[in-house]
Amino acid sequence: MGAVASYAHPTEPQVRQPAPARFTIGNILSSGAFLSLSFLPPESFDAWGWRLPFIAAFPLLFVALWIRARVDESPAFKQVKGEAEVRKLPAVTVIREYPRAIFMAAALAFISIGSFFLVTTFAISYGTGTVGLSSATMLIATLSAAILQIVTVLVTGRLADRIEPTRLALIGCIATALLAFPAVAALSSGSPVLAVLAIVVIVQPIAISYAVTGVILPRLFGADVRYSGVAIGFNIAGLVGGFVPLIATYLLLVSGSQWWTIAAFLLVIALISIIGTLAAQTTIRKRMNA
Repeated sequence: MGAVASYAHPTEPQVRQPAPARFTIGNILSSGAFLSLSFLPPESFDAWGWRLPFIAAFPLLFVALWIRARVDESPAFKQVKGEAEVRKLPAVTVIREYPRAIFMAAALAFISIGSFFLVTTFAISYGTGTVGLSSATMLIATLSAAILQIVTVLVTGRLADRIEPTRLALIGCIATALLAFPAVAALSSGSPVLAVLAIVVIVQPIAISYAVTGVILPRLFGADVRYSGVAIGFNIAGLVGGFVPLIATYLLLVSGSQWWTIAAFLLVIALISIIGTLAAQTTIRKRMNA
């Protein structure tokens, strides 16, 4: 995330660039792979079937390394390097000089990671284990949501040419907050149709915020520490977001499997990102007007 966002960011922060349309092909491939494997006998899936998607994905690591080795430095970094302003310890510098921006970045990106884990990874476990839906139903839900998410990200990227990216991020966060209780209630109804519809709908506002995150985060940091700032902020969100399914499971346990606790948790995640986005919006406007 840090590398892609820093490279795509314009040399001058006043110049608006198209938001990067980051395809959700990985989600489609993973959901599709496990959906196809769900037709295996349970004993075969438990013995060896679950390993196949991970084995198939391993070569992609080398593809990623090959691509990165052929990507040049961003224009902004080249300018900094030419002016002999490269930081020897950029991670230390960004923590010392941009602590507020790091927390803003983490809060803004939290909805893209935390809520996504909640409505995909956790939702599959919740739908099959608590609600009683089939694994095929939940995998179809996540696969359908990922396919539509591609369209949402592309449309949001085009809109970011005309609308301030932080405003689009706020729209995504607010829509997620408003849909939190209806979506989780529909998922918990036991109806396969409503469950698929709930996942497909709730993923789209999350995708709106996700689509512009890579545009917003670099604007919080100077060019000399932009890579480190974006990487640290985004990975803090990722670190905390990784615990979201565990926290949601705990909430179900202590509440006696009450669905509203999950909805309230999703609402809290959206509110955290609303606060982070508003703070980032103020900071970016001040930098652009300076």
